[in-house]
Order: sequence, then C-alpha cells, then structure tokens
Amino acid sequence: MSKLSTRTGKPDTGKPDKDGSRKQPSQPLLTKHSPQAIAFLSGAVVLLLEILGARILAPDLGTSFLVWVNIIGTILGSLSLGYYLGGVLADRNQKLLPLILLVGACAVALVYFERPLLPQFGEWGLEWGSLLAAILFFAPASAVLGMVSPYLLKIAASDPNRIGRTSGSIFAASTLGSIAGTFLGGFWLIPHFPVSFILAGMVVVLLILSAWAAAAIRPAWLAVSAALVAAVAINVTATREGDWSAHISHVFEKNSRYYNIRVNDVIGSHKARVLLLDGFVQSGRLLDQPGMFFPYVELSAKILQSVKPAPQSVVVIGGGGYTIPEFVKTYAPAAEVTVVEIDPDVTATAKEFFLRDRNLPITTLNEDGRVFLNRNRRQFDVLYTDAYTGNSIPPYLATREAFERIRRALKPDGIAVFNIDSARSGKLGAVYQALSMTIREVFPQTAVFSTNPAEPSAGQSIILVATGGQPLPEDDLQAFESSRVRELPARGLLLTDDFAPTEYLGLELARKAYAIERAFH
Repeated sequence: MSKLSTRTGKPDTGKPDKDGSRKQPSQPLLTKHSPQAIAFLSGAVVLLLEILGARILAPDLGTSFLVWVNIIGTILGSLSLGYYLGGVLADRNQKLLPLILLVGACAVALVYFERPLLPQFGEWGLEWGSLLAAILFFAPASAVLGMVSPYLLKIAASDPNRIGRTSGSIFAASTLGSIAGTFLGGFWLIPHFPVSFILAGMVVVLLILSAWAAAAIRPAWLAVSAALVAAVAINVTATREGDWSAHISHVFEKNSRYYNIRVNDVIGSHKARVLLLDGFVQSGRLLDQPGMFFPYVELSAKILQSVKPAPQSVVVIGGGGYTIPEFVKTYAPAAEVTVVEIDPDVTATAKEFFLRDRNLPITTLNEDGRVFLNRNRRQFDVLYTDAYTGNSIPPYLATREAFERIRRALKPDGIAVFNIDSARSGKLGAVYQALSMTIREVFPQTAVFSTNPAEPSAGQSIILVATGGQPLPEDDLQAFESSRVRELPARGLLLTDDFAPTEYLGLELARKAYAIERAFH
C-alpha cells in the first residue's frame, strides 16, 4: 500500500524517474506540531488586530459602541469569508500556505500605510465612517488570516481516523492564540508601544510563519519580505508631521491601556487647551485667560463654591483635566480632595499639561468609579461625577444602584453633583430624561442648571445637584437663576444594573456632536 505525500496528498510510489533514479519522498511541509503552532500565532495576530482596531480608529472616530460594533462585525464577517475560501483553496492546492501567510503580512502592513487616510472617513459621519474604515482597514487582513485554519486542517488531517482530534487541536490552538493576543495586547503591548511598532511586529511574525511553512527561504519570498520590512521600518522610524490645521497645535499624544490620549491647543477667539480621549473632548481650559474654563466647568465650580463654601472632603469621579479638583483646592485649600480616575496616564497628562500647580495636594485613586463606590465606606461633603466614555456616561455609573451607592457615600448634609451631556427635551434629550428620572428615585431633592437654558432641545451641559435630605437653600441659588431649569422631565427610562442603555439613548446626540468634536482633532 503506497503512502501519501505530505505536500500533495497523492500516493508516493517511489518509482524511478526516466533517467533511472528513484524519486525521493517530498520534504514534509510541516512537522508534527507545526500546524498547532502556526494556528496559535495566527490566531494571536487576528485578535491583536481587533484590539488595535479600536486604537487605530479612536483618534478620528472615537471608540463608542458604534465603532466597536463595526470593527467586531467586519472582522467576524471577514474571518467567515476567509474560512470558506481557505477550505476551497486547500482542496485544490496544498502548497499555498506560505503564500497565504505572506499575503497576510502584506495585508497587516496595509493597515499601517492606510492610516493617513483615516481623517477622510470622518466626513461620512460616525456610523458610516467607522463602518467603511473598518472594512478598508481590517477586512483584507482578517479574510486572509481566516484562510489559515482550514488550510492547516487539510494539511494535517492525513489520517481519517484522527480528523476529529486533529481539527480540535488546531481550533483549540487558534483560540488559545486569540486569548494570548488579547491579554498580550491589552496588558503589555498597547500600553508600552506605539500602534505602528505593534503592527510592524505582527508583520514580522507572519513573515516568519510564511518562511517556516515553506520550509525554505526562496528568493521571491526573500525579496517581498525585505521590501515589506524596509517600507514599514522607514515609515515607523520617520517623524510623523501630521495634518494639523492652522488653528490646532498638537501638544501631546499617547496610547495608554485605556485610551488614545491627545492634548491639543486650539486657537480661535480664545486660545484653549483640550484633552481628547479616544477622539472625544473630555476637558479643557482657556490659556489666554487664567482661571477661566469651559462653560460647564465654570457653572459647576460657581455652584459648588456657593452651596459648599468650606467642604472638608470632596471626591470627583472622572479626573479628565482635573479642572474641578483644582478649582475646589483653589477656593477651599483645606479640603481633602480625592479623584477617582481609572487611567494613571490621564492623571499624568493632567498634571503635565492642565494643572497650573503640578504639586497641588490632590489624592488620586486609579480605579474604576463604580468599583470605588462599591468598596467605599467613607462619607464626603461633595461627590462630583464627570466620568465619560466618548460622549456617553458608562452604563454602570448611571443606574439606580450606582446612585444609591453615591447617596451612601455622602454625609447627611452632603451634595452630589452630576455633569450630564444631553439635550433636555426632544429626541436628543433621552439621556437627561432617563438620568433625571433615575436620580430622583434615589435623591428626594434636586436642582437643575444648564449652560443653554433657552434651547431645551439642543445639546448642552446640564448640572444636576442632588441631596439626600433638606433641599438646597434658595438664597444660595439666586445667583444662578438665569441658568436654573425649573421644569423637570415628567417621564424617562428608569436605569438599573439590569438595563441601562445609555449609549443607545445618546446615539442621536453622539451623531450630532461628532461633527463638532472633529473640529478639535
């Protein structure tokens, strides 16, 4: 009985050639455990590409749930196409695996070279722009890499009696590689290396796998690989000039474990410095007028100074540019101010580029706001919440259960202050209406102020002050009567830990705000 060739799957008879010499069996394409190793590494590259996708699109399109949906959907759809095409090609020709991996390296490199095109997708809006960008950037690489697993299965499944075990080991290795890529990217690569360096590393890994699968370094492979590595290396090491407009000065940029962090100076009627996290403005201050801030900060600060002129303890959830904590320390220097900011790199950025005194005595807890509330056993005079992911309040900080923990964290005469980015009525007001309804379930006394009280259907900053006992003294609020909103929403969705679709409620507002946000990029 003749044995099968590992390369071709055809019987290797060992018959003599025409010149009388005996054919030598083909060199095995892969060793016993090579398919699992290649599946592991290619799976790691796929999931790392998915995680990087958010970082790549974030500076111009943000990381709202729309962007994530488009990235995940595009990559899954492309992988499905790759699985099918890989199976078809494997049945026709089992020698194409090195070429597939080489093309995969080129497709990943293409993601890097396409990055200068990213700002153009903003013209299509948040929803369609992110979808088209995801297709152009990630579909080719995902489809090609999806072809690897079925191809490996065809090559490795030489024994029909072991096809179940063989396929299981290959898919398990691919999944384990995806898990490794997820943790490696999220916990080490992205916080410590530029996106361009990570993409270059992925290209090199795929080139090595291509050479491994070919079991030889062929001149054509060497030429393509050398050209690809040289092109990526030249672009990675070159100084990026950027495309900043005449009105925007790029001050700082870094990819942290949580965000793409940018600091831009914007020159208009005033010179302003803004902090962008994943492409969305999170904080800012006017540089040409010391002590002046954005309208919502000004309104919040003045209300705090009026109703709590001498707080002993203040906690701020969501640090951003640390403007509120700085203001509290300015008017009440004896106050103990604590900031709960999940990202230590945001804290470092605020100290470097926003705080006027980097040594201001402010305590920072680098943890998630809801985790802090769950663990907290202290009580404070003031609790101010200003935590956002893009244009949306994180769902778990916008629920009845979260507000109950906020009330528990207040002294009997303490106040909670909520900064809400929303309209007050109409289809853009769903976020405020839901939050107002939910907060009033927990806090019996509330007072509402707005940066644009004359236009309830327009997007604006709404400052909601809540107490667990006595209402705020009206005398303290007289100075803010022009910003006061007396009419509260009669209805709104009650948000709970079981159901809090804050991103969906703010979808229309995010679409409209996106065009404004892009002006700060």
